[in-house]
Amino acid sequence: MTVAIVKNMTFEEFLKYDDGTDNLYEELENGELIPILSERDINLRIVMFLLFYFYQLGIPYSRLGMKLRWL
Repeated sequence: MTVAIVKNMTFEEFLKYDDGTDNLYEELENGELIPILSERDINLRIVMFLLFYFYQLGIPYSRLGMKLRWL
């Protein structure tokens, strides 16, 4: 029988962590990585509705985005 020993990760290790995949992790809680969950269908529907609504208002697509500076 094989027993796996799990070592808790430090914050410094978390900042440098790369597991070689496209997985993203949102936080480190008690030394364990918490993965970012995939988008839910309802979130995608809300985004599409808002994009269409803003387009109807005449707001160009190039002005829409997350963490975008408004000049």
